[in-house]
Amino acid sequence: MSVEVDVRQLEELAKRIGRFTKQDVDRICIECAKEIALRLLRKVKVRTPVDRGRLRDSWRIERVYKDGTEYVAEIINSMEYASYVENGHRQEPGRFVPAIGKRLVKSYVPGKYMLRISEQEVQKEADKFVQNRIEKALGDLFG
Repeated sequence: MSVEVDVRQLEELAKRIGRFTKQDVDRICIECAKEIALRLLRKVKVRTPVDRGRLRDSWRIERVYKDGTEYVAEIINSMEYASYVENGHRQEPGRFVPAIGKRLVKSYVPGKYMLRISEQEVQKEADKFVQNRIEKALGDLFG
C-alpha cells in the first residue's frame, strides 16, 4: 500500500518564506515609521496655533531611520520659538515687544502641547496600523 502526497504547494511556500529577508522586515518597518510620522505631522500641523502661519509651516520630518532595534522618525520645527509655544513660558508683564507691537500682559503663557497631544493620539493608532501592515505583508507572502 502507498500514499501519494502532492507537496508542490508546501515547496512553493518554503520558497516564498526563504525570499522574505531581514531587509524586507526592515523595509516594512521603515515604511510603517514613515507613515506614522506623516500621520503625526498632519495632526501637529492642524493643532499648531496660527498667527502668520510660519510656525505651522515649519514642521517637517527630518529623517526616518533604524537605530539598533528601534525605528525612529524625527519630526522637527525650526522656528526658534516653537518650544515656547509647545511647553509654555514665563514673560515679564509690561515689557514692550517690538515684533508684536504690544506690551506683555501675563506673567506666564501656558503651552499648547500641539506635538505632545498629537504624539499621544498617534501612539494609540500606531499598533493597529502596524498590525494591519504586517498582516498585509504576510498575506502577500502566503498568497
